Amino acid sequence: MSIYNELFNWQRKVIEKYKDKEDFGLWLDMGLGKTPISLAFAEYHECTKVLVISINSNAREKELVKDSFPWWALKSSVKYNIVNREDLSEYEFKNDSNDLVMVNYEYLYERKKKDSKIKKNKNSVELRECIKNFIQSCKGHKLCIIIDESHKMKDMNSIQTKCINQIKKLAMLKCKRIYTYLLTGTPFTQGYIDLYSQLKLLGYESRINILNDCLEKNIYIDYLHRLILQHHHILHYNHR
Repeated sequence: MSIYNELFNWQRKVIEKYKDKEDFGLWLDMGLGKTPISLAFAEYHECTKVLVISINSNAREKELVKDSFPWWALKSSVKYNIVNREDLSEYEFKNDSNDLVMVNYEYLYERKKKDSKIKKNKNSVELRECIKNFIQSCKGHKLCIIIDESHKMKDMNSIQTKCINQIKKLAMLKCKRIYTYLLTGTPFTQGYIDLYSQLKLLGYESRINILNDCLEKNIYIDYLHRLILQHHHILHYNHR
């Protein structure tokens, strides 16, 4: 059984053309198969650990929900223990198991216990222990990080965005290789500034200062179009 074999021809061509990208944005309109394509990439790269970060309802889906992440994961040639948001806190992660973990954005972190002697940690947060345990279990594995509805991390200073960046940094110390996929049908809602943190996660760090200059001068639209098209880190298609 294979996810790749279940894809449409055009979806298979996406896998074949962009299989060498370790960081990639699947910015496709609703109904075009972002879920199976992202998991097909994980299957192709033989990722034995998968972390799906999504909205609350998706993170709680079960295998019987057609076209959900668990539903497609069951078709993968890599056999996973599927752990959704409901079971996450009780699951015991092990290094010798293949796990696909589903978590919503809000569950990535928890508030630190307040210390009256330290004013700075009044509103500080940290990754949940179960997320840390999962990352620890990824040692030596190929990890696929799938950010579903990635427009939710448009704010660089939001807790959610910081947690996602921290997860990737910690995973880089443990994993054999990391593949990151951003999934959304609406990459920006208010303007191209919404793409900033998404592009940074896709590896545009070396060009971010140039992007900052463009943003300050209000000439970023044309530059961003050329940046995206030049480096092919993003597949965008709207069928309307």
